[in-house]
Amino acid sequence: MEGKSEDVAKALTGFFASAEKPILFAGAGVSMLAGLPDWSGLLNSMAEAIRAKDPLTANQIKSYVAKGSLTRAADFFLITDDVLEVDKFEILKKLLKSYDSAPLKSLASLPFTGVITTNFDRSIFDALAAVREGHTANDYSLGEPKFIQAAFEQDLFVARIHGAVDFPPSMVLSENQFKELLKNDAYLDVLSESMLHRSILFLGFSFYDPAIKFVMDRLEKRFGPALPNRHMALLPSSNAAELITKASRLNLSIVKYDPANRHAAL
Repeated sequence: MEGKSEDVAKALTGFFASAEKPILFAGAGVSMLAGLPDWSGLLNSMAEAIRAKDPLTANQIKSYVAKGSLTRAADFFLITDDVLEVDKFEILKKLLKSYDSAPLKSLASLPFTGVITTNFDRSIFDALAAVREGHTANDYSLGEPKFIQAAFEQDLFVARIHGAVDFPPSMVLSENQFKELLKNDAYLDVLSESMLHRSILFLGFSFYDPAIKFVMDRLEKRFGPALPNRHMALLPSSNAAELITKASRLNLSIVKYDPANRHAAL
C-alpha cells in the first residue's frame, strides 16, 4: 500500500482496531522530528568535538561517515586515547541534550501501550507526559538490571534498547558494541517477547540507520517469516528496497507513503 495522509490514517485505524497491546517501535526519524540529528549528523558532530585533541581521528570518522560505514566511524570515536572517556561521554550528552518534543505530541497521543526505541534521548518521554495528563512512562534502558522487565510491562513504558544518553556508557554506537549485543539475553528477550505477544508499529526507520539494520537482522535470524501477522511498518516510498524486502520477509504489513514536504503525508 502506498499513498497520502488519508491512506496512512486508514492504515493506522485498521492497525489499532485489531492490535494486541500495541507498541510503537521508533527509529531515528522520530527523534529527528524533535530536532535531534540522524546517525550521520551525530557522528560528524562527534568528529568535530574531538578535532582539537585528535584531528586524525576526527578525519577518519568523517571519512567513514561519507562512505556510509557509520558503526565503523563510531569505533574510531570510542577507541581514541587522545580524548578522556569522561569527555567522550560529555560530548554525547551535549549533542543529544537539546530538542523540542512538541512535534511528537500527535504521535504520542496514539493509543500505544508502550514504546521501544533505538534512540538514546528522552524526547518521546516528554511528548507522552504532555499528552497523557502528566503520566510518566516507565523507563527501561539497556544496561540497567530492570531492563528485562520491559518484555512483560503492562503499564505505559519506554524501552531504549540500545542505551540511553542519561548514562552514555550504555549507548550502542560502534560495530563492536552491536556485536556484543548478541550475547545480551535481556536484549534478545525484550525483542522476542514484544514481537511474539504484542502488535508493533515500526516508524522512523531508514536502512541507512545501522540500529534498525541490526534489529531486522536479529529478528530475521530468530523468526524468519514465522512472526505473527499483526505488525506494521510505515515507510517512505523513497526508502531502500532492501529494508522493504526484509520487512516483508518478517511478515510485516508495509504501508508506504510519499515523503515529500518533510514527510507531510505522515
